[in-house]
Amino acid sequence: MYSDELKSNYKIWESIPKIDLGGTALRGLIMDKIEIEAKYYLRNSNDALVKKYLPGVFVSNEQESLEKLEDFVKRFLLRGSILFSLVDKASNKPAGYVLCHSPRLTYLGSEEKIGDWSIDFWMLEQARGRGIMTAAVYNVLAYLQEMEVPLVYAFTDKTNLASMRVLEKCNMKIIDETGDGKMYKYAVRLKPNI
Repeated sequence: MYSDELKSNYKIWESIPKIDLGGTALRGLIMDKIEIEAKYYLRNSNDALVKKYLPGVFVSNEQESLEKLEDFVKRFLLRGSILFSLVDKASNKPAGYVLCHSPRLTYLGSEEKIGDWSIDFWMLEQARGRGIMTAAVYNVLAYLQEMEVPLVYAFTDKTNLASMRVLEKCNMKIIDETGDGKMYKYAVRLKPNI
């Protein structure tokens, strides 16, 4: 059943699926190992580029990391966002994340008044530049399309060339910029006839 409020199929909130990407996979958090997940989140999110471009996901210590993950769980339960962990399949260790914000969260929490789905993504510095994040974002967009999400936005700083390349390889196009002129607003229409 499609929800106008959430602009998606309700099934999207049943669970976070595991999406196979070859040597890596996207999955949800392992709740009974949240302290271990927090250590990896700290490793992947305590980074100068994350702090510069995505300060809302940046953490500087294990306590902040655990609190941030608990906040993501709460947001999922309140149908506000979905956090996919990008993991190496051999070790099951997270090396990055794709965060999907539902219209409920972005409309209420954004100065841009988005009112649709949007995504953020980041990964461990050592894993960057190999096309892994492009595959992850592409597959998350395919999942959102399967869940009947009609439109997805992403915002990126005008100096963040790596993120712009990922978005463009995933068929997202610049449609505008933010009011302060510092960021591009990208979009992709996934389902034109809902």
